[in-house]
Amino acid sequence: MSQNLPLKNLFLVLAVIAVVFGVLGLMDLANVPYSGYFTNVNSEVTNVFSDGPAAASGLEVGDVVKTSGGISTDDTKALARRSRADIGSTRTLVVDRGGETVEVDITFTEQPGRNRVTTYLAFVVALCFLVCCLWAYGKVPGPATLRLALFGLCFGIAFVPTPYSESYFLRNLGGNLATTLVVLGFAFLIHFLLLYPKRRAFLDKPAATKIIYGPAIFIALFFLYLGFVQPDFTGGLRTITGILVGAFVVGYFGWSLVTVIQSYIRATPEERSSEGVSLMLYGTLIALLPVTISNLVSTLAPSVTLPGFQYYGLLLGLIPITFSLAAVKKESG
Repeated sequence: MSQNLPLKNLFLVLAVIAVVFGVLGLMDLANVPYSGYFTNVNSEVTNVFSDGPAAASGLEVGDVVKTSGGISTDDTKALARRSRADIGSTRTLVVDRGGETVEVDITFTEQPGRNRVTTYLAFVVALCFLVCCLWAYGKVPGPATLRLALFGLCFGIAFVPTPYSESYFLRNLGGNLATTLVVLGFAFLIHFLLLYPKRRAFLDKPAATKIIYGPAIFIALFFLYLGFVQPDFTGGLRTITGILVGAFVVGYFGWSLVTVIQSYIRATPEERSSEGVSLMLYGTLIALLPVTISNLVSTLAPSVTLPGFQYYGLLLGLIPITFSLAAVKKESG
């Protein structure tokens, strides 16, 4: 137990820092501008909210944004370095609408109530990852709960709403850190599921670690390249990015889902209860299916979006809750 104390203290410090940044992010929420539309990786408008500034300006679903405030959407360097818009300020978008060039002026407003609620809920989800997974590791330290704690830290820090910084360097650093943590978190999740409730024979393969962490490291390096080198976001690069992201998320979430289902099938009725396998299955199905389906749809049909897709991520909070309860329940039993 004492051998794990330094690691537990490190995890606790990181969690406290993340929570502090989250509180500062919530305090900054009143200054976050709202445009009322979403685009995909090809700069095609996929959602225009009827009560938002974009709808009032005449922006339509299917428009392809060519420039924003005079900056080409292919010029990722200039877009990344541009400061956050002020509430009440206006930016002109030049869009391609079925071959016709159209200009729309979007005047930014404050975040609507639903977005504020979603941000607060995202902070609660972050707390679920941080608190539940670290609690499980603290109660029953071991190889499986260590991966669960690392998964919780990665996703918890990434979910935390952070305050805006005028420094482009800090914004870029924070964005790349969040992306790296998310992709590594997927790998830690898979590793946990291959260890709990019973260690899988797959882990005895010489290449098991490479298979688990290799794709995550590759995607992390790819996004670090995009973040720091910032090549022009041409059509080919947009397509590659969309396919890689979609394949990674669907692949790792799908792998997680299949692994949990296999654990459930292989367990006896008594084990499903005593080891919390049933609890893990219910939490996984509710949390992962909507996110996996949404990413699969966006990968295969980028112009199609599912209703309420922006809220699917909030269901992920069920995973740290159910997985942590299962791990502690098995030890207690």
